[in-house]
Amino acid sequence: MKLSPLPLLVLALLTAAIGLPSAHAQATKIASANMAKVFSSYWKTQEADQKLKLQRDVYKSYVTDKEAQIKAMLAQFESLRQPSEDDPIRSEEDRLARINELKLLKAEIEREQAGLQAYVKEKMGSLQEIQVKQRKELVAEIDLVVKRIAEAEKFDLILDSSGLTYNRIPMLTFAKPEMDLTDRLIASINEGHPDAQIIDPNNMPPAAPAPAN
Repeated sequence: MKLSPLPLLVLALLTAAIGLPSAHAQATKIASANMAKVFSSYWKTQEADQKLKLQRDVYKSYVTDKEAQIKAMLAQFESLRQPSEDDPIRSEEDRLARINELKLLKAEIEREQAGLQAYVKEKMGSLQEIQVKQRKELVAEIDLVVKRIAEAEKFDLILDSSGLTYNRIPMLTFAKPEMDLTDRLIASINEGHPDAQIIDPNNMPPAAPAPAN
C-alpha cells in the first residue's frame, strides 16, 4: 500500500524524536529511576514529614480534647432536657429556669462545635499548604540532581519508573536493571548527611545506553 506524503512526514518526525536508527543517528542514551522512592528516601523529605506529623499530632490532641468537652456538654443537655426523679421540676418557675438553662447550654454547644469545625478547617488547610510548598521545593532540589547526572553522563532521557497512566498502568513497563539510576540518585541527594543511608555511586553499575534496533 502506498503511503501518502503526510504519514511519511509524521513517520520521519517520530523517527527523529525517539531516536530510531538511521544512517547517521547515534543510539539514544536512556535511563530510568523510581522517582517516588527517590523522593521518599531524601533526608529532607523524611525530616519535613516528621515535623508535619508532630504538628498534626498537636492539632489532633486539641481536637480530641474539644470533642470530649462537647460530648460532656451534650450529656449535660440531655440530662436537663429529661429531668429524672432525683432532679424533678417542682414548679412553673423551675420549668422556666430549666428552659432558659437549656437555651444557654445549647447556644454554648453550638459555639463550641462551630469553633471546632473552623479550627479543623484552618489547621488542616494550613498543613496542606505547607506540605504542597515543601513538596514543590524538594522536587526542585531533586530535579537539579537528576539534571546534573543527565548532563554529566550524556543521558537523552531519564524516565520515571514509578509513574502510572490514567488507567493506573505503569508508564514504564520494562527496563533493564543496569539502566536504573534510583540508588545513585538517592546516594547523590543524601550525600554528606550523617543520618542518611548513603550508597556509594562509584559501586553502582553505570547505566547502559538503549540498544539500537
